[in-house]
Amino acid sequence: MSDRSKRKNFAFYGIFQEMLRSLPDEARLKMYDAIIDYGIGRTPPSFQGDKHQVLEESLWKFFKEKLDLSHKRYEASLKGGAPKGNSNGKKHNGKESGSSEDNQIQPNSTKFNQGTTIQSYENRNAQQKELELQLGKYSQKFRDTWACLLGQHYWQKKSPTSMLMCLKELNGFDEEFSIKLMERAIAKDYKGIVYASDYEDYKKWQKAKDNHPEIDAGKPVNADDFMT
Repeated sequence: MSDRSKRKNFAFYGIFQEMLRSLPDEARLKMYDAIIDYGIGRTPPSFQGDKHQVLEESLWKFFKEKLDLSHKRYEASLKGGAPKGNSNGKKHNGKESGSSEDNQIQPNSTKFNQGTTIQSYENRNAQQKELELQLGKYSQKFRDTWACLLGQHYWQKKSPTSMLMCLKELNGFDEEFSIKLMERAIAKDYKGIVYASDYEDYKKWQKAKDNHPEIDAGKPVNADDFMT
């Protein structure tokens, strides 16, 4: 792409930072470069041969979808309108929806109540910090699997509160078993991680670990064998 056709700026979403925060330095830098190169110059990345290739490719599907949508809006703005089907480009009550009159914030509107907005932001920020604190207690493999889980369609909409609850559920299991639960949720596109039958499966897995002779030989019992 020529320099003239490159954008001077692009939309970087907060969810990008949240999803990349727990990645290893090497993978996080690679993903940031990929987002910038694609957002500015539409240059697609290559993760072939990377140490974290599977994780990077999984996350990139989500990032690319967001960046492509942003680029469509950008191209439409150059032509003087919103993308086809976008309500921003339609007239409302005989006026353009983007007129200054429509954009005025009504003083009694609870949607734009300053106190509520600030309080919601502070609560979300506190929850995000708590989420990062909890993730820091786990291994890199756990955090990589968690980041991959957040790249799935349903999980992109999860709030920090919901994610904290999911982490607390996983706290009741060994890390190896927790990782397998997340991998199952990714593979089967589950909306949750822990289900009622998992507690019984976990007991069976723990019992097998305690009694299995191969443990001493350095061959741990595979959690997959005990998941229904």
